[in-house]
Amino acid sequence: MKVTQIVELTQGELNNQPIIDSFSHIALDLFSLRRGGLFFAINPDEIEQAVALGAYGIIYENFAQMIDPEIAWIKVNNIQESIARLTRYMLLHHHIEVFYLKPIEFEIFKQICSDDRVLIYNNNMTELLDSLSKKENVRAIISNDENFLNRAVELQRAIIPQEKPLSIHIATLFDMRIYYKLLQFHLRLPALFFDSLCSVVHLCQTYEIGFDLMRFEEIASVMPVFVDSVPNLLEYGQSERVLIAQKDLGLFREYSDYIAQNGKWGKLLLFVPKDFDYEFKYPVEFYDSTQSLLRLLGDRNFNFGLVLGMDKDGLLSLLDRPYIQPSLFG
Repeated sequence: MKVTQIVELTQGELNNQPIIDSFSHIALDLFSLRRGGLFFAINPDEIEQAVALGAYGIIYENFAQMIDPEIAWIKVNNIQESIARLTRYMLLHHHIEVFYLKPIEFEIFKQICSDDRVLIYNNNMTELLDSLSKKENVRAIISNDENFLNRAVELQRAIIPQEKPLSIHIATLFDMRIYYKLLQFHLRLPALFFDSLCSVVHLCQTYEIGFDLMRFEEIASVMPVFVDSVPNLLEYGQSERVLIAQKDLGLFREYSDYIAQNGKWGKLLLFVPKDFDYEFKYPVEFYDSTQSLLRLLGDRNFNFGLVLGMDKDGLLSLLDRPYIQPSLFG
């Protein structure tokens, strides 16, 4: 890319008159830098080494000592914003499509995608630009950030197709056997998320993105934890007493309805932070601390316990703590 083009795209200021007029590549770390490259000095301490490695240009914030006046020194107000602008240009220039997926769809896609032409955006613009700079055959970006690049690029969304590409053969509460093109797959995924799975498969089919359902393992964040009455953690499927933790109220409500409709043989109980301002349809126990929640989980009778206000990792951490038997005074 030409020096003048880089200055314009990054909204930078060229602070010298270099003898070079273009760059062979973009480097965001020293490991990617080769002679002739443009180096983004995210860490200013690396500038001297970048020049020694043959950088033809340095993009920097604030101040930099011009060690070599023959290369381009480009000052920008905010290096992360400059990275975002250059990323936006590369997506538009190379006609790379960007797809927005909801959180569950995003987790499903990450597991089943087998197409090396597709990049997964994990909310790190620097890593994304680095990947775009290194790979020549990128055709799509998958993101779960609805504000990706400040809406400066058009986001394609996954939709639930009218004619679903999959069919359920057998489903229990927390897994299902499905058919896809006459092949059967056993997925450890609650049927609650069947439509999300269909949306992802439909997206892949529509845009010819390679995928393989055999790659799917599980989405840990939506799977239950099996416990005894203490509660102690048990292996998957080793009891009829499970806990499901969710921070998101919307997903918590969906899961509550799903369990109520499909697990009618068991007792459903919701564990909700004290003074939570929402009217629930099912029996609720309120907790005001993790310790009080732990006591409730041991004292109350239930088959399905849905915990609002923490994720699965938080629940596992809580259950790994020693249980404190309440005293006569508290």
